[in-house]
Amino acid sequence: MSGTKPERNNAYSGPWQRASMMQLVADVVGFLQGIGLGEVHSLIGHDFGSPLAGWCSLMRPDLFRRLVLMSAPFSPPVTMQPVDPHRADIVDGAFAQLNPARKHYQIYYTTEHANRDMLNCPEGLKAFLRAYYHVKSADWSSNQPHPLGDRSASTMAIMPTYYIMRADENMAQTVARHHPSQEQVRACKWLPDDELDVYVDAYKRTGFQGGLNWYRCAWDPTVQFSQQAYAGAKLRLPTLFLAGEADWGMYQWPGDLEAMQAGCLRFEGAYRIPAAGHWLQQEQPLAVMDYLERFWRRS
Repeated sequence: MSGTKPERNNAYSGPWQRASMMQLVADVVGFLQGIGLGEVHSLIGHDFGSPLAGWCSLMRPDLFRRLVLMSAPFSPPVTMQPVDPHRADIVDGAFAQLNPARKHYQIYYTTEHANRDMLNCPEGLKAFLRAYYHVKSADWSSNQPHPLGDRSASTMAIMPTYYIMRADENMAQTVARHHPSQEQVRACKWLPDDELDVYVDAYKRTGFQGGLNWYRCAWDPTVQFSQQAYAGAKLRLPTLFLAGEADWGMYQWPGDLEAMQAGCLRFEGAYRIPAAGHWLQQEQPLAVMDYLERFWRRS
């Protein structure tokens, strides 16, 4: 898929528009054609994969029979609206006015130095990934998510700093202060060291830039304008939403959870899984499978 291969095009100066949502949908369709699969029983997307799964289902409902969205709510554009070319600057400016100054993690991910900050952090790549996975999981007791009243900077700044970062810190610095103890690492059955090493080896080969280009496209007004042809469209597949009880992801954009339900003609429910954070399919795989099996039986 665009942005995931260890190639020179993953450089910041490369053709980053290839990571647009429309291109990613084309990648999924091309993959299915390549393996000769003409129909998919269930399309399941987690995190950034959730909006991708949503767009796949919206654009090609002939290929997919069911949709499962995890952590990040998805809804198609509701109305045709002008795309503000200064949206990122406006959002960034609002957070910069807070005391202490803050910044949105997605806008940080669009910067040229974000990949370098994480890949070459002083703590080392493995320590960064361990801290990042820990702080977004149910293992970090400070994760106590709840709905937010509005999208003002002051309200959204209630979220942890891995979402609304300190303006003077990068992501590696943000999560390093919450690195788990050795005892916590040993107790982490859902991500043992040998499995974390798989991620470390993969990112050493690819870097983060390919995936970070997805955020550049998400905040680029020209790329966003191309999606407005789907304004007012509805998801017609049976759709299930799952999130961990300790995951802020479902609340990070106030109103999205409700918009997702309104945008699905066959919405089968939104469920929060206890003792799980952002990585619910790893933290509580049996509970996730139980919800999936019940969804498949009734749909």
